[in-house]
Amino acid sequence: MAETASTLREVWEAHKGAFLALVPPPGELTLDVSCGEGDVAPDLTALGHRVVTVAADAGPLPVADATADLVVGFLHLPGMDDTGRAVREFARVLRPGGRLCLAVEHPIASAGTFSRTEPDAEFAIAGSYFEYRPLEGYFRALEGAGFLIEDLREPRPGDGGPWDRVPLFVDLRAVRS
Repeated sequence: MAETASTLREVWEAHKGAFLALVPPPGELTLDVSCGEGDVAPDLTALGHRVVTVAADAGPLPVADATADLVVGFLHLPGMDDTGRAVREFARVLRPGGRLCLAVEHPIASAGTFSRTEPDAEFAIAGSYFEYRPLEGYFRALEGAGFLIEDLREPRPGDGGPWDRVPLFVDLRAVRS
């Protein structure tokens, strides 16, 4: 991942304000499918969510159908071999009207590199953007699983660095129809 920080915890700390702004109020059950080192769940819990963490891959989640109000995935989906299967599984565990909040590395960030670290550094894509999981792939997977996008953001770090000019993340909230 094209990071400005050295650990996933640092990435979460730098990005959580933008991501948590998309998260709806607590319901009965929130699934954190990106639990990894447990960076996201404590902040969700502090907001009043009853969080169950799940170390998920593209396989079945150990949760009954239509039991969760919210599924959260922070930088989890890009590592999946089968994005469509994973998103369908998120839909399976969500109640109708339940929400899915995802943060993924922006495909443009994966496709290119900066020539230097200075804020005005040139950003170049070697090859084709379409080789790097373009946004369309995520949207087709969400659409295929019955999700409707409610909100989409490309947050800027605001630190004056080069990622203030090129999107590093895409955050979105979708509702299960």
